[in-house]
Amino acid sequence: MNMTNTDFKTIEEALKLLPHGEEFDALTDEQQNIIVKADVTMVKLLKKKKKDVARQTKYINEKRSINKNYGRGKSMYVRKTRDYWSIHSQYGVECNCSTLAEAKANLQDYRDNVPYAVWIEKHRERI
Repeated sequence: MNMTNTDFKTIEEALKLLPHGEEFDALTDEQQNIIVKADVTMVKLLKKKKKDVARQTKYINEKRSINKNYGRGKSMYVRKTRDYWSIHSQYGVECNCSTLAEAKANLQDYRDNVPYAVWIEKHRERI
């Protein structure tokens, strides 16, 4: 019986599939030894996995503490402009939109309903 950690999706799933109780007693001594070794190996892998998760959590917490101190001595970037899109035609500005998706939807409506050319232009205004 050759079990590796890649045979199962999780180690817990593999541990559930190992025979216990009467099923285990019905096996030969050699099979029992193999299962015990596999069980011990899986428990070691599970502990290693927990250590890796703890290490990753520690790393994330360290990054968070670094980011908390970002404002000390340095200020974060604050945007000073706002984007907006306008639909233009040969006759001037047809409408202003705050998002590109809204502008595209309005552009399609204009193209369906007017006989002249219309297009989108992006603008930035100071806040």
